[in-house]
Amino acid sequence: MLTLHLSEEASEEFSRADAIDPFSGQSHVNKAYLLFNARRYLEAIRAAKKSGDDPVSAMSFAELGHREDALAAADRAVKTARHPVVLAQIASAHALAGNKTKAATMLTGIEAQERERYVCGFNVACVYAAMGNKEGAFSWLAKAYRDRSD
Repeated sequence: MLTLHLSEEASEEFSRADAIDPFSGQSHVNKAYLLFNARRYLEAIRAAKKSGDDPVSAMSFAELGHREDALAAADRAVKTARHPVVLAQIASAHALAGNKTKAATMLTGIEAQERERYVCGFNVACVYAAMGNKEGAFSWLAKAYRDRSD
């Protein structure tokens, strides 16, 4: 499978980067997110732990069905998060962990930021999808497409 091959290749590159500069937090964050997207949740949690990337930990724990760990990581992450991308990750973790009320509250705040700054429609769509709201997800995906078209 091409995606698996690319994930393995990228993972190897992140391991090389880690060997060169083990204190580079950015390589750990990127590796954690890559592993999350590859659905390698336990590895994503380990990589996220190195970088303190609680949003990726929260989403990974939620995908594994570890509700309490997911909510604890999400609660840690939300204390310092202001950027809509990070807030969307945290809201998605809440939704995936079954706390859709908190996810909806966060979603309202994320959407409100759009009046003052750019909010990536893809990230908002991910929250709607995690909440099981297909109509909202497709609406925000369409917006993301429009925002990037000429």
